[in-house]
Amino acid sequence: MKLVAVVATAVLSRCSHGCPQPCLPSGIGGLLYTIRDGAPSFKHYNSRGDVVAATNALGVLTYQAAYEAFGQHGDTPSSQEWGETDDRQQANTKDEDPHGNLNEGFRYRDLDTGVFLARDQLGYQDGPNLYTYVQQNPFTKFDPQGLSSAYAGVSAQRWLNSGGY
Repeated sequence: MKLVAVVATAVLSRCSHGCPQPCLPSGIGGLLYTIRDGAPSFKHYNSRGDVVAATNALGVLTYQAAYEAFGQHGDTPSSQEWGETDDRQQANTKDEDPHGNLNEGFRYRDLDTGVFLARDQLGYQDGPNLYTYVQQNPFTKFDPQGLSSAYAGVSAQRWLNSGGY
């Protein structure tokens, strides 16, 4: 079986109001689509970078998922999966390990507790707790690489001009 994966570096778009918004379809370095045995699968993401759907070349929905605030999925009433996908990525370029931890790029995060397993390499930039994820506020913030949080609605230009944070 041959697998082709295409990744993004950063994509800008405009929202319906005309202002620039981050359009990080799979986060920095994430999958845009894969081709397995000649069949493409296009990934669709929420504002945090979780894969919420996949479509085939005809635009037919082949996979759909819902997530809870800290990224749990598939085993609770508010987080469900439908369909099948060979690309077991949850968020960004982040794969879940067998223990349910999520690789956020620079460190692993426990999906059950919502905290990182290693302290923040940047120190106290996100507050006094070096292990917390987005200051325990996943509803309005995201952390694309596991280093520091950003508001989900931050403009793409401001986000890119500040070095990504």
